[in-house]
Amino acid sequence: MNDAAYATIPECSTDTAKNKTSYDEVELTSIPTIKLQEYIKDDKFIRKQFQSFGNLPQPVMSVAELPTNKSKNRYRGVYPADKTRVKLQRQTSEQSDYINATYIEKLFLKATSLFIATQGPMGNTVDDFWLMIWQQGIEAIVMITNIIERGKVKCKQYWPQNLTTESSYDDITVCYVSYEEWADYAVRVFEVTKNGEKRRVRQYHYTAWPDHGVPDTMSPFISFYKKIKTETYQIDRPLLVHCSTGVGRTGIFIAMSNLLDQAHIHQHIDFYKCVTLMKECRPQIIQTEEEYIFLHHVVNEVLRTSIDICTPIELNRKLETLTPPDNTEYLSMAGEVVEEYEQMEELVEEQVLDVDKREVKENIE
Repeated sequence: MNDAAYATIPECSTDTAKNKTSYDEVELTSIPTIKLQEYIKDDKFIRKQFQSFGNLPQPVMSVAELPTNKSKNRYRGVYPADKTRVKLQRQTSEQSDYINATYIEKLFLKATSLFIATQGPMGNTVDDFWLMIWQQGIEAIVMITNIIERGKVKCKQYWPQNLTTESSYDDITVCYVSYEEWADYAVRVFEVTKNGEKRRVRQYHYTAWPDHGVPDTMSPFISFYKKIKTETYQIDRPLLVHCSTGVGRTGIFIAMSNLLDQAHIHQHIDFYKCVTLMKECRPQIIQTEEEYIFLHHVVNEVLRTSIDICTPIELNRKLETLTPPDNTEYLSMAGEVVEEYEQMEELVEEQVLDVDKREVKENIE
């Protein structure tokens, strides 16, 4: 395979493709964004929706369960659907093309991002992880796990141990370009080299997710999301998102992005349909009821605190549509304004003199 020729990305399914139009329409589970704040106050219906996910038909996941591939799955039962799995391009047919990673396409028309959801790499899959990054032309990685949580390894570190060294993954070499550390996340930029060709890959690593459950406060995660949104809007390749399993926190981030796009464009939002379509591609995505409820609240918080998340291009377009203010009336009053200002200036000077006189008098006494 030519390294410059990126892999073709398939549709999630024929059903999903058909649903792309209907997803734009207002259906029974679709909520007007102006009513979302009220809707999430009672989570009984949200819990009921989550329970109904258990009735969804399971896609075929036979490739993940092949004997040669079982060791490449971090957790039993957390597999990609056969139709939407990412396939590695190999030199020979004897080598397995399997990696536990899933394409999650744009879930409605005009959505801004395409994603690959994947598990955190393991010792025996880290080379495949970088091969996937190279073959898919990945420019940005979103990592929502720490290397170790609750005393257990959740993800193999797949970058150099320090800023001055480089690491090799089969025929791919990775070294640091830059590193920035913030309170709740870090941003790393890597130079990735294969067969003499060099590329830049940026990694956004969220470090503040609790070891168990979901965050108590949403502001740090929202800030993390907004930074990624504003810095990756021009990327036309998939955004690679992973946690440890590639379904929980990963699912929240991907669903959050799709839902906020939908709210921005259509002023309606459909959590149930969004997650249902994602589960066609990766069945265990949004793994717990707690995660599904958190998704509702974090999306609402973004919409409540900032009506718009604008990329620089979107902001420029909006500024261009603004009508310049009409200053005609103000300019006609210029003489009056100057006269009023001079009167104020005289009044201030008089007050200053009075204060000075009082200070002198007090000093004499």
